[in-house]
Amino acid sequence: MFSVGERIKEARLMRGFTQQELADKVGYKTKQAIAAIEAGRRDLSQSKVKRFAEALNVPIAYIMGWEEKEPDRDKSIVKYVDVNPRLMEYVRKIASLTAKKQEQIYSYIDFLDDKEGEKDDD
Repeated sequence: MFSVGERIKEARLMRGFTQQELADKVGYKTKQAIAAIEAGRRDLSQSKVKRFAEALNVPIAYIMGWEEKEPDRDKSIVKYVDVNPRLMEYVRKIASLTAKKQEQIYSYIDFLDDKEGEKDDD
């Protein structure tokens, strides 16, 4: 059974947000506040739980533990990432980048994917 903080962390990582980005979205000044929440050292008011749910695009029931699994989550991708240490390391690195740098990486991946599709057409 996951705690509220662990559910928030899981949803944050799945969306590629850094702790600071999530802090900005929910109204905290520093990433240390998010770290404390994720570690279970800081409780949340009902209004904050709602803000986290909105920022992470998950139901309040998921964050509170009333629903066991996050809806619409592609488990096959998660399992693949979990068993591929190199991919997991890159996911962590990407998650720690600024939003602008993340967008550059996503654009480059899309570019490479488009190029791969062109090879198939030949």
